Amino acid sequence: MPPQEELATFGSLEGLNDTHLEQLRSRAVDQPFATFTRPLRLQNPAREALPKVGILCSFSLEEVQAIIASGNPLFREMVGPSWRFVELPTGHYPMFSRPDDLASVLLDLQSAASSQDDGERST
Repeated sequence: MPPQEELATFGSLEGLNDTHLEQLRSRAVDQPFATFTRPLRLQNPAREALPKVGILCSFSLEEVQAIIASGNPLFREMVGPSWRFVELPTGHYPMFSRPDDLASVLLDLQSAASSQDDGERST
């Protein structure tokens, strides 16, 4: 894990105090290097039918929509009606800065997906 001053370059540290940073540092594990060297190939067309959710912590919905609209290749998979977005304003580490709110968002995903499925069935 990089030193704290470098860590901020990887994502916003908004909402984190020294205790959170120490917890983050004590639980961190190295990312396997192959994740940087092997391209990700999304080839199974069945993935298109799955509902997709972006939990936006470091960027607002408006910012993400602008990035998607710009054609940025990192966001090209986020185009389409199967995507929905939930804003959770905080930094890059909501599991430390807003754990209860993050848990609520994650728990609500299933009920929101069920409501959407019910709506599609009734139309």
